Amino acid sequence: MFCISFGSSNKVKVIDGSQDVVEAVRQAIKAQWINGIQRDEPRQTAHEFKLLGSPWYPNGSETVFSRMMLTQILSNLRVLGYKLYTSVDISAGSGDTESWIFRHVGNPWS
Repeated sequence: MFCISFGSSNKVKVIDGSQDVVEAVRQAIKAQWINGIQRDEPRQTAHEFKLLGSPWYPNGSETVFSRMMLTQILSNLRVLGYKLYTSVDISAGSGDTESWIFRHVGNPWS
């Protein structure tokens, strides 16, 4: 299992994900987020992407691209055999985004 946390207004953090998972998330961001990646770096047991713009508080056409990016992340991870297990809000703040927990299910299309 691993987690993807969506923080601040523009961060995606992959926690305890393999290199394949990090690469799948990276490719989804590059393919769908029109503003691109500002920073892409490992951090202890996580990998953090800081995006240009504010995908979690989008304006105009960014709304569509942020949703397409999230859908692409789910699709790329499904191909690797991961399925979204649950979505949780582990913070008490209003306006904070959720975290996604994934589990490996094997055959991606079963």
